[in-house]
Amino acid sequence: MPNLTPRLGLKKPLPTEVADITVINENYDKIDELAMAANIKLADKDNLFKATDVEGGMKELFTYADSGKKSIVTVIGPPALLSDTFAQLTQKIQNAKDQLATNLVGKGQSASGSESLSSLVDKVANISTDYKMIEGSFKGANGDTFPSVTGLPAKPKLVWLERYLSGTTTRGPDVSAPIYGISGGILITNDGFKVIDSYKISYPGSAWKVLY
Repeated sequence: MPNLTPRLGLKKPLPTEVADITVINENYDKIDELAMAANIKLADKDNLFKATDVEGGMKELFTYADSGKKSIVTVIGPPALLSDTFAQLTQKIQNAKDQLATNLVGKGQSASGSESLSSLVDKVANISTDYKMIEGSFKGANGDTFPSVTGLPAKPKLVWLERYLSGTTTRGPDVSAPIYGISGGILITNDGFKVIDSYKISYPGSAWKVLY
């Protein structure tokens, strides 16, 4: 009586037995039959699958991945497509984050596409729809250059510099806005402004106002 292999149950003739071509063919037929995915047992040590064979496990994996992709496409919306690969969906999500960051920067917020989506969304609440004003003044000796103004809450929308014209007591305005470029005398930065060095402080100084 031949021994049987523990997994496939193939017949192993004993050393005292004569090899039988029929037994060999039966073994080949069994191997051929078990080569089908549906007939191969699934070794699921972590109990991740309901299926007990390889074919059933592959179907579960496909259903899980397909369902997950459909959910992602539904949440993203256009331009995401069901035909996109996961790599393409990842890139489209990143493109949307980059555009969101660019729009936030345009609204005076510090943002980068490398931030988490949650962080970028939170910054939307910081966008102000109303202008706010800060004012201050420059003091210094006649002929001094104007120091830079920094640390403002956001990038100025409009800077108004009311300065005395050199050698007179007459006030003259100098206005700068990034959109209109009314004056070339003021350089607007992300958190303040700088008066060009060719403009000098004249007694008794200069007042400034910033809309942001």
